Amino acid sequence: MVSGIAGDIIEIVNASLAHAVVAVDIPSGIDCDTGMALGTPVFASDTVTFGLPKLGLYMGAGTEAAGEVHVEQLIYPDILLEQSAIHAQLTEPPEFPERMRTMHKATYGKVAIIAGSPDYTGAPVFAAEAALTTGTGTIHLIVPQSIADVVRVKVDGPIVQAFAGDVLTVEALPHILELLEDTTAALIGPGLGRDPRTLEAVLLLATAFKGTLILDGDALFACVGHLDVLWKRDNPTILTPHSGEFARLVDLTPEDVEKGGTLNSAQTLAAQASAVVHLKGHRSLTVLPDGSLYINTTGNPGMAKPGMGDALAGIILSLVARGVAPDLATAQGAFIHGLAGDAAAEVMGEESMGTPELIMALAATIKELNAG
Repeated sequence: MVSGIAGDIIEIVNASLAHAVVAVDIPSGIDCDTGMALGTPVFASDTVTFGLPKLGLYMGAGTEAAGEVHVEQLIYPDILLEQSAIHAQLTEPPEFPERMRTMHKATYGKVAIIAGSPDYTGAPVFAAEAALTTGTGTIHLIVPQSIADVVRVKVDGPIVQAFAGDVLTVEALPHILELLEDTTAALIGPGLGRDPRTLEAVLLLATAFKGTLILDGDALFACVGHLDVLWKRDNPTILTPHSGEFARLVDLTPEDVEKGGTLNSAQTLAAQASAVVHLKGHRSLTVLPDGSLYINTTGNPGMAKPGMGDALAGIILSLVARGVAPDLATAQGAFIHGLAGDAAAEVMGEESMGTPELIMALAATIKELNAG
């Protein structure tokens, strides 16, 4: 913990608003491995770090304290860089698979989104629009019958199909599994709600579906205490929790998650569920079952709005369907999502931008990435 004279100096530095504050390597008062604040840290406008970026600059309180991070190169022996202890990397811009003239929509993936409930009609729409904009060929948007007409009015591209009732139940699974027979990937969860019947159905659906599975939103609530269901799956699983959902999954308090120090818990979750875990936040982390991780550096505070997670899940779903490996699809999906959010903020401002603006910016963002 920072205290005594060092703590007094930090208070003086933080009070000197008239001057830029540059931290060297990592701001004083931040744990370089976890990002946790050890007392009151220095809040820098910029941090110049050397050699390799420190995890603490991208997690917990370190994200706020570091300001803009600049990595200055140092030359390390190759044998050092190959050590297993160095297991983190910053997400890089993706390379999209080339679209050939002779291909058709089925070439670019057939996916399903099981989402929505009477209280949440926008979530399935955001997920589907984001997936479509990211290049998916065919989308089956599967929603409760009670909201199907509303969803059809809101979205044009996907095929909207309905199951009986207001919420997902076990009785709907035979029909849904029939629709999933030739899909390569499925997203379950956005806006599904937490009716006990829905949570039971989610676990059974996760067990029965044979493709790559993305669980988001309320579907994650069903997994609390049931990670063995995911571990037993033969095909890849991706979990995309925000801090509150993550806290439930790993039995932490939301306050503990916000403080930082969550990497070990995320690695444990990824191993126990045999899943790629994407922990959403200011500097989101994509953690693989072997403990390695990607750190995303795009995005802005204006993205703390309803529907943003639904759009992210749709982007990841689209990349998986197009043949990108689940770990890269998740990390690169977060990069694209944040980059589109940054573009939306430039036009609308962080206060006024929302998920519709992000999805509008997504097309131009992908075009720019494709152009190199």
